[in-house]
Amino acid sequence: MINLFLITNPKTKEAMKQNKAHEQDLNEIFSQLAYEMVLKKLVEIKDWMPFLINIPKHKRKGKNDISDGRIPFVQKALEYARKDPDPLPRNIDVDKLEINLNAVLRLRHVFREVKKLLEAISDTFGEFGDIADAIARHIYKSYGLATKNSDYQGIDSIYNDLKKHNIRGPYKKRKE
Repeated sequence: MINLFLITNPKTKEAMKQNKAHEQDLNEIFSQLAYEMVLKKLVEIKDWMPFLINIPKHKRKGKNDISDGRIPFVQKALEYARKDPDPLPRNIDVDKLEINLNAVLRLRHVFREVKKLLEAISDTFGEFGDIADAIARHIYKSYGLATKNSDYQGIDSIYNDLKKHNIRGPYKKRKE
């Protein structure tokens, strides 16, 4: 029987060596139970924020996001509206302004924390995905070499199956 992992890729080996301890820690720390708990906590967070909305993409473009630079203006407008409401038209709902401003201030802090978390998840996802893809390509190349140098039973079907899945881009062709 031939050793199917004869090809040695220094980049793959180095990446595996550097991340071996980290991967082991990740498997121990982010176990199936931890994964399920994270998903459960995300559902709980959504439940604590029932006011969250999803705006369709085409309508999202017309909305003005309030930036950190606009918040002082809104706060000052609220302050003046509370102190001197007489010159304002009656249809201006100052209470609604205060409720919305308080929500924005709280959501801004939550958004910043979620954004940092999302960035860390994205970086980790990319790093581990890159390593997994490099190892899978290493396996694919090893099977390819084995098809030429081996009489291992079934090696051609294994290689051809991997070849079908080693496609860049969308895996399924879209119907037109």
